[in-house]
Amino acid sequence: MLLPLRAGRPAGPSRTVIEGIQADDLSLSRDGTRLAYSRNRRAAKIWKVTVGAPESSQPRVQAKRILADATPKLSAVLSPDGQRIAYIAREAQFDNLLLVGADGGLPVRVVSGLGDVCEVAFSPDGSEIAFIASDHLGELAAWIASVPEGRTRRLTARPSGCELSWAPQREIDISSSGNRNFTLIEPSTQSERRLLDDEAMRWVFNFVPSPDGAQVALYVNGQEFSGLMVVTREDRVLRPILRGMVYPKAWSSDGKWIYAVITHALDNEPLKTLVRVPVRGGEAQPWVTLPIEENVHDCVVSADARELVCIAGGETDVWMIRDFDQLVRQVPGP
Repeated sequence: MLLPLRAGRPAGPSRTVIEGIQADDLSLSRDGTRLAYSRNRRAAKIWKVTVGAPESSQPRVQAKRILADATPKLSAVLSPDGQRIAYIAREAQFDNLLLVGADGGLPVRVVSGLGDVCEVAFSPDGSEIAFIASDHLGELAAWIASVPEGRTRRLTARPSGCELSWAPQREIDISSSGNRNFTLIEPSTQSERRLLDDEAMRWVFNFVPSPDGAQVALYVNGQEFSGLMVVTREDRVLRPILRGMVYPKAWSSDGKWIYAVITHALDNEPLKTLVRVPVRGGEAQPWVTLPIEENVHDCVVSADARELVCIAGGETDVWMIRDFDQLVRQVPGP
């Protein structure tokens, strides 16, 4: 759009210069002859990765593409029985919650009309799905939907971010206190308790419980320490494991390792390798290299670490329009 200005204020109605492009960021050259813009296409494909012998240092991996339609997708998670995948997809104006078989098939919409869904998790028996959605004002709410009917009920606890987990544990965990804590919710009674007693100057993310439920792995961003930490549910004390942007994904079945993703920049990097970090402390070791040639946005690891569900296929590129000043001259006046 072209908006005429006079003394820094609008001096007339806006007019269309060019149509049909998808642009995120724009930059005009100083002489006005060239316009550069970036185009970001969200990931749209769902892959399932099977991990053989996940406790070994070099597990076997196989990948299968489950969905390859062009609908942008945000997140996906495997049901506890491994038979279904719940995922978030952009449909019309909303990010909706859908369900598809773990080997593919026709997707079924579970929830729509409650706003943009931004996080999803299965119940331990797979009969329900917890999710977080934001309304048109950006207010977040946590919900539970039956599967596959889609009957919903709202949780009284209000999340402070799109952080939520459920299976394999009984309680639902949502971010709270401005992402400084997690609230644990008993679904039937909606009784609540906090994970941490101390809400000091730090932020906590990526709630991942150990196989026995006695410990929780977290990514902590704090003044004194930022990185992977573990908190025991009994004493609620945080113990540092590894510094850096180390985001936990799952535990080994024996509780000795935490499987994680390490990034080196705040921007979204394509995901290539997952690592394993010893719970007793020490350096991260390579665990799984994803056999997916497309850019991988994110992967969710099953509780037994034997399967991953990944969102892939997104890309960002930069385009330039030459002789942009001539296009502007051709725009008819008001």
